[in-house]
Amino acid sequence: MAPPLHPANLIARVNRDVERSLLRARNGLRYVAGTHRPKLGATPKDVVWRRGRAQLWRYRRGPAVRYAPPVVIVHSLVSRSYILDLRPGSSMVEYLVNAGLDVFMLDWGVPDELDADNGLATYVDDYLPRALAAVRRETGCREVTLAGYCLGGLMAALYAAGRDDAAVRNLVLMATPIDFDEMGSMVAALREGRLSAEDLIDATGNVKSMSNAMNYCAFSGRLVFVGITQEALALPHPLMHRRELTVMGSRNAVPDTVRRVIAAITAGKIDTTPWVTHTAPFDGFIEAFPAWTRPETGVIKAMVTVQ
Repeated sequence: MAPPLHPANLIARVNRDVERSLLRARNGLRYVAGTHRPKLGATPKDVVWRRGRAQLWRYRRGPAVRYAPPVVIVHSLVSRSYILDLRPGSSMVEYLVNAGLDVFMLDWGVPDELDADNGLATYVDDYLPRALAAVRRETGCREVTLAGYCLGGLMAALYAAGRDDAAVRNLVLMATPIDFDEMGSMVAALREGRLSAEDLIDATGNVKSMSNAMNYCAFSGRLVFVGITQEALALPHPLMHRRELTVMGSRNAVPDTVRRVIAAITAGKIDTTPWVTHTAPFDGFIEAFPAWTRPETGVIKAMVTVQ
């Protein structure tokens, strides 16, 4: 058991966490107000190909291109591509361009309901070949270095492995899962059928689709939001009044439902083991908590045990 904290140390840690929370609150207000907002994705670029919401950017070369083949970054469908081009001096794209490489980025845009029927084959067998054909037209190089980030890495790997004419000289994968047996309890639950992929998708909201949902409601209809998004929803208020719509959130659990779930967990009918990825004793909670807030820790649900 860890030794108890000295009161002075505990107070110092609490004060530090309070100061950090105040700084976060201040930064959040600045973000909402639009002040002190950094300019992201600032490396100069041109759109050289587009299809739907997807765009292929070619970054303007400062020094002469000294190395071949061109580098084509395939970004993830989920995160924003500016994370690889944060700001001058803190940009992977800027570094590669200044090093003398001809850099392209395939950005997928923000998906909405029009992309609902897209599958992996749409991106791997349709978008990627056309984008890479545009790279070859722009540069005159047959081969490319394909650099995939996260889910973009999976698509890049599928493309490179699945086509005899891929002409990929180098395949670079960043933050890309390869061995799905090592991806933890969430993926294990999906693969073993203990967690439904459709339920997981239904419970995750897409802010643009949710904001546009009123356009598909009939007169005097009811719109129920089940998915959850951390972003602010922009709902067309005049449309809601014209169609006399009722807008609702999914129902919170009532006491009977809570008691039924607790009984099922107690009886062993629901296995909660995959959900609780991290635990800490009460007297070690303060030491453990900072690590739980970091995404790389992989926390799904953390619990504090009290003896």
